[in-house]
Amino acid sequence: MAPVYRCGLGVAFGFALMGAGEVVRRRITPAAAAGLFAAGVGCTYASVFAAYRLYDLLNAPIALGLLTATAALGIAVAARARLISVAIVSLVGGYMAPFLMGDVAPNPVVLPSYLVMLMAVGLALSGWLGGRFAVLRPIVWWATLIIGTAWVLSQGLGSPIAGLTFLAVSWTAIQGELIYTACRGRLIDAAKDGPAATSWRQWTPITSSLSTTVWAVVLAVLALRAAGWADWMGPGAGLVAAAALALVLGGHLRILRDLPENDTERLAAVYWAQAGALLIATIALAASDWAQVICWLSLGLAAVVCGKWLQAKAFFVYSLVVLVFCSGRLLLLASWLTGMTAGGTQVLGLYISTWTGLMAAAGAAWIVVALVMRAGSDGAWRALGHAGVAVGVSTIGASLFSERTEVWAMLTVSLTSAALLAVAGTLLRSSGLVLHGAVLVAIATVALPVTRWWTHTDSPEFTLAGLHFKREALILVYSAMVWLGFAMLARPRLSDVFARVWAGVCVGAAAALVMVSFIHESARPGSVAAVWLIVSLGIGAARRLEPRFALAHFGLAGLFATTAAWAYAFAGPQWAESTATFLLHPGLLMGLVIVGAFVVAARRFLLSARPATIAHFTGKGAGVALSFAAATVLAFAATSLEVARIAGSLAADPTVRGAAVSIWWGAFAFVLIAAGFLRHSPPARRTGLALLAVAMLKAIIFDLDGVPAIWRIASFIGLGLMMLAVAVVYSKMSSVWAKRSPDRD
Repeated sequence: MAPVYRCGLGVAFGFALMGAGEVVRRRITPAAAAGLFAAGVGCTYASVFAAYRLYDLLNAPIALGLLTATAALGIAVAARARLISVAIVSLVGGYMAPFLMGDVAPNPVVLPSYLVMLMAVGLALSGWLGGRFAVLRPIVWWATLIIGTAWVLSQGLGSPIAGLTFLAVSWTAIQGELIYTACRGRLIDAAKDGPAATSWRQWTPITSSLSTTVWAVVLAVLALRAAGWADWMGPGAGLVAAAALALVLGGHLRILRDLPENDTERLAAVYWAQAGALLIATIALAASDWAQVICWLSLGLAAVVCGKWLQAKAFFVYSLVVLVFCSGRLLLLASWLTGMTAGGTQVLGLYISTWTGLMAAAGAAWIVVALVMRAGSDGAWRALGHAGVAVGVSTIGASLFSERTEVWAMLTVSLTSAALLAVAGTLLRSSGLVLHGAVLVAIATVALPVTRWWTHTDSPEFTLAGLHFKREALILVYSAMVWLGFAMLARPRLSDVFARVWAGVCVGAAAALVMVSFIHESARPGSVAAVWLIVSLGIGAARRLEPRFALAHFGLAGLFATTAAWAYAFAGPQWAESTATFLLHPGLLMGLVIVGAFVVAARRFLLSARPATIAHFTGKGAGVALSFAAATVLAFAATSLEVARIAGSLAADPTVRGAAVSIWWGAFAFVLIAAGFLRHSPPARRTGLALLAVAMLKAIIFDLDGVPAIWRIASFIGLGLMMLAVAVVYSKMSSVWAKRSPDRD
């Protein structure tokens, strides 16, 4: 069979199927005829395309016309039979036709006219028939936006008049169909959700009005720029049109006061919002770059206000999208690729420029939008509002960051932002905001070593009593205050275990930062140790202000740090080189003071502290035992060093100095044993015995090395008798105390 007959029979068969579908529609139901109609349209469409592509029976223009006619026939059949499936198939085929005719000579008028025709047909069916045919609106809307955008960017910019005409006609057609449907009361079905529907599906028709305006204005601006004309005329024309439609549809409404009650009034509210945003866009395009940023911020605020006015959360999404775009533009483009950061001023280590003001405005817009979204909302929208507040505060803080901003100033801004987030989270009852602030303050605290506060820099310095205070060290104190603020915010929830642990972490971080702030390479280690001792005692004494913060245990931890500082400052060869009066060595005096501080911490702080935080898990006994053990070790070390210094000053023989230390160790061991019996402390007695054994071994192995044999023999006999005496006395005392106390050695 010749190709022409094949294609002809295919077309005839398609018409026959559509005829059969009409018969079935009349005698049975339209639903039963849907398949026949769709098959008939598809068969005809395929036959025409085969005649063009497979057999070269038709040239491109004729084939395009026939395909268009087939699509129009299918749409007419669908409209007559009220079959939405046939209409969808026909429209999809119509939009596919230009792509199937790939070798058609490009013409700047043909494709936009074709798109306008299909859009007019689809919108006419949507507005005329309504109901299920309303689905044609999003089909033609998406098809027009996608194909139309591609055409404008590829050909329309070269023919600006054709491009602008296409955009104007498309915008008018889409808005006209929405107005027609709204006047018939079929734009939003509020039967289920009340007079003001809030779901995205219900508000899609109205939001498409705003989306169409954005699409048309953006492409119009590009076309005007390509033609060398004033680009502000695009949003200016949209402003006039939107304002006119708003006055016609809802001129009686008091803006932002009267709640729209029907579709036309809701659509009028949207046009008012568009008119306000387009006015700002017109001014922004006629001004400089920074005004464009203000335009986007205002558009986001207008969208959220419109959403609150209409009780439509779909507009909240638009507002967030606009703010994300604006903030991203400022962060990724404006800060490096434009001159917004030029011409700034240095203030307190911060570099203030136009970009700083715009970023701060963006952060403020985020906070306003978030609070509007949060008001009267719950669930996910409330959480989204809290997230918006976090983004806003972070954006305001980031506005002060610049390559010319000093590091210490950046950290100060970060800590302030963390404090603001904590306060906002407390006021808004959002644990997420507080957590966000906690993460931020933790990051800033970890970054504190970048300031190198312990070295000499060009910053101002203050010296007092061997301590060196620099400006960078104040950041550590400020960070400690922020951590302490987090702990205070957790006070109402300290009945929860997690809250107690979190409060303990905050207080511990604050205490550690205060102590570390005194470190400097020019500071005297002894002065640092003395200050740490005072701070540790102050922390322990403050336990009565809030017993649940476990300040006594943090004071104990500070005393251990003070002991380490004491060892760094005094323990070593420098102790013996001191010329201080016997028993008045600064290291000995400070060591004994620290010993007393440990005893005070054990008896006054720990024993009177209520179980909280760390004490809740470790108990008081462990802290008390550690305190007395540390005091004993420190007293032993300090006195041993002083005895060695005194012996070295009185005798040049190293053997004498070693023997003096061994004798002191033995005496210290006797004191421990006696204290163990008096205080009913078996660990103290055992420690004394162990120390006595060590002292004896030291004397035998090291101190008596090089001594004449006769003296060594006599010494061994004397040491042995001493050990026997200690053993007898210890045994007798143990028997006596065993009757008075349940303790057993």
